[in-house]
Amino acid sequence: MGTRWKPPAAPGATGHQVGEGGLEVSDEHCSVAPAQVVEVIAALKALGHTAYIAGGAVRDMVMGRPSPEDWDVATSAQPEQVMAAFDRVIPTGAAHGTVTVREGGMSIEVTTYRIDGPYADGRHPEYVRFVAGIEDDLSRRDFTINAMAFDPTTGELVDPFGGREDILGGLIRCVGDPADRFAEDKLRMVRAARFAAKLGFRPDPRLAAAARELAPQIQQVSVERVTDELTKMMRAPRPSLGLALLDEMGIAPYVLPELCALVPRWRRAPLYAMCDELPAEPAERFALLFAPIGAAGVRR
Repeated sequence: MGTRWKPPAAPGATGHQVGEGGLEVSDEHCSVAPAQVVEVIAALKALGHTAYIAGGAVRDMVMGRPSPEDWDVATSAQPEQVMAAFDRVIPTGAAHGTVTVREGGMSIEVTTYRIDGPYADGRHPEYVRFVAGIEDDLSRRDFTINAMAFDPTTGELVDPFGGREDILGGLIRCVGDPADRFAEDKLRMVRAARFAAKLGFRPDPRLAAAARELAPQIQQVSVERVTDELTKMMRAPRPSLGLALLDEMGIAPYVLPELCALVPRWRRAPLYAMCDELPAEPAERFALLFAPIGAAGVRR
């Protein structure tokens, strides 16, 4: 069974709770979900299904961060049942359990609880299997901080892997064996660095060790996907933390090869720190990072 926590129904209260990590968490650290999301979950529950907000939105709610941009719902309802329950539904990925519900001018991705089959290509599962319980669905997620679910109609937080405790401790930790999670999608190694830059969290030692073993396999990931993650990192509050973690995991020579070939690690560290001082604009931060190798090196 997962950890179940009942946060307050509305932000702004003054009470406090002590989290599992022993740190004090203000009641206002639970944001209120949009009415459209609550309505979708309530409608599915009225039909006898279970449904929760899942993923990054729950992480941000627990942290008290500004309202997330993307709200994803996980449910026991099958895709065809979700499509029958709402008037405006787009079958965006019904074969993998995902449909998009349009509610009150908002697009909400609703995905059936599932577990994934083997990842032969290191990115996509060969098949998915729908399951009945939210805990099984959360077990396929990348990091514990992203493996929580929240029911806004009851205030129930489902946290089977200690995501809230890791948030309190500022820790990025994989769900289960880090080597297994990274083997499923090699890009998760770069994502760990992005979360370090975004949240200011440190990596779990087992995560860093597994990434060092698998670092050469990041070359199996498309340049476009890696570039997208690096760009998001450069928009984060502290890109220096993510860049330093890429060095620690042995990933940097593969995703920033020109920089690592021409600038030793001890000289890169001050560049990383200087990136934090610039506006959160990727072009400016990349320009600073690559300044020592010149325009020709950047083009290569």
